[in-house]
Amino acid sequence: MKVMGTVKKQPLVVLIDSGSTHNFINMELIKRLGLKIEHAKPIQVVVADGSKVAVDSSCRQLSWKLQDYDFKADFLVMPLGNYGVVLGIQWLSTLGDICWNFKQLTMQFAWNGRSVTLHGLHQKVIMSGQEKQRSLKVNQNSMLVQVNTVQAVCSQETEMELKMLWPIELRNSEAVPADMSKLLQEFYDVFEEPKSIPPKRSFDHKIDLQEGAQPVNLRPYRYGPQQKDVIEAMIKEMLNNQVIRPSFSPFASPIVLVKKKDNTWRFCVDYRKLNQLTVKNKFLIPVIEELLDELYGAKYFSKLDLRSGYHQIRMKPEDIHKTAFRTHEGLYEFIVMALWTWQDHLKHLREVLYLLRKNVLFAKKSKCTFGSQQVEYLGHIISLKGVTADPKKIQAMENWPRPSTTKALRGFLGLTGYYRRFIRDFGKISRPLNTLLRKNAFQWDAAAEEAFMILKSKMTQAPVLALPDYSSSFVIETDASGVGIGAVLLQHGHPLAFISKALGPKHLSLSTYEKELIAIVYAVNKWKQYLLGKHFTIKTDHQSLKYALEQKECNPVLQKWLSKLMGLDYEIVYRKGKENVAADALSRRKEMGPTALFVTGYKEKTLRLIK
Repeated sequence: MKVMGTVKKQPLVVLIDSGSTHNFINMELIKRLGLKIEHAKPIQVVVADGSKVAVDSSCRQLSWKLQDYDFKADFLVMPLGNYGVVLGIQWLSTLGDICWNFKQLTMQFAWNGRSVTLHGLHQKVIMSGQEKQRSLKVNQNSMLVQVNTVQAVCSQETEMELKMLWPIELRNSEAVPADMSKLLQEFYDVFEEPKSIPPKRSFDHKIDLQEGAQPVNLRPYRYGPQQKDVIEAMIKEMLNNQVIRPSFSPFASPIVLVKKKDNTWRFCVDYRKLNQLTVKNKFLIPVIEELLDELYGAKYFSKLDLRSGYHQIRMKPEDIHKTAFRTHEGLYEFIVMALWTWQDHLKHLREVLYLLRKNVLFAKKSKCTFGSQQVEYLGHIISLKGVTADPKKIQAMENWPRPSTTKALRGFLGLTGYYRRFIRDFGKISRPLNTLLRKNAFQWDAAAEEAFMILKSKMTQAPVLALPDYSSSFVIETDASGVGIGAVLLQHGHPLAFISKALGPKHLSLSTYEKELIAIVYAVNKWKQYLLGKHFTIKTDHQSLKYALEQKECNPVLQKWLSKLMGLDYEIVYRKGKENVAADALSRRKEMGPTALFVTGYKEKTLRLIK
């Protein structure tokens, strides 16, 4: 049976093996902790595969812990692979009567007048019978220990815990460089399982209710027998971890169980009614685009995932009763809230880990990534090359069935809309679908079908977007059509983002010149954070816009749009693309004055007027 233990606060995996005659400790652990060892008479240790290992050193009267229980014993020193310690008959024989349940993986015995229960790490594969039946014939200078089968017997969960200990590995199976491994070992305690509720901090969570708000008290949802069993187990675990406590609050919100990707359940509380009565916090969470904009030139990425993050923030004592939730067993309330080089990267990671340790926050190692050259974050794959949409999300969009209800359509548009910056003319393409979201307007037709299929196709062809380099200039390319406007932000000829927008009724009757100008203003305002204080270029296929700011007379509409470009350092360049005869003709006859500029969108009619 495998259990978690510690030696000098160093977490490790302990193998309790009645098939081993002696206790053994890993040579690597001895070196890392600087433990004192003594030379012993050389002996041969027979391991499970029949091979022999020479052992000539021991560690005397070493103290260690198993789940908060203190023990002391002698150990022989030898390589143990991923195990820290092997406890054999040498230690088991000192315990007296032992009650061992191999189905539940529990081990009970009396120690220093106390009843001790050890809980083992669950595994799906057991050591083969052939290995167990190997010859136990040993002489006075040899002994048996069953090790070196670690990889064959570990469950996936246990392997993740072993990887957390040593040797530390990346999630993509690449070996961690020695300096990264040393850093993570230094902050091993950040990745431990919290053993108590978090300390009180200055940012403990507070729930401010609107003046005159009455307590929310809702009946619990109905659950099936299997869900009730899951709820009961989760409640018991949270009570043991002191995350919740029984409540007598006038507040009560229902709970729901949500399926995770691995088919386990996530415990959630439906606080929607409580949220409606809460004074909203004005601190804005950064959007994903703002976070990605900071990553240009980054080659190495590390991602930290807090273990049950909300449970690591305490509630203000006066607000605990407001978090009360109702189950079929009763009422409970929450005490906690439901560009660089490698050395720079290590330095920054050290600072983050230090702050986590300082504020007693714990990360879940199995969900973290360290020193990788590619990382998945919020549905995006980030690397030195740029940002791409998560292939899993693209596959979900590609397999999305034809929506038959407004709710299903809203779900599809919500998912695709999250990645609209990857798609040219997203707003124009999705317009027939957006019109179906109006009240009593859902009527699937040929236009909706075409838009639905085009969007799915565009999503599967989404490009890799570059990350912004603030040391270089930006280029904006704009375009307008009869029903919408669009633009792309570029650097070094590579797109950083796309935007598009369908035009409303009051703008549909404007001239092409005015629509093209609206496209420029819309794009500049959208990406102003990149453009302020820098010279940038605007490319348009409407040549007359090159002279927009040179006009002596403008109507009020143009004055409104042009004023939004004042104060920016830019130049407008004519981008030859689609044929625009009227614009070319007007550029050659600029002396005609601003009157002609208002009719450039009428193409053939305008050309006749010019002639």
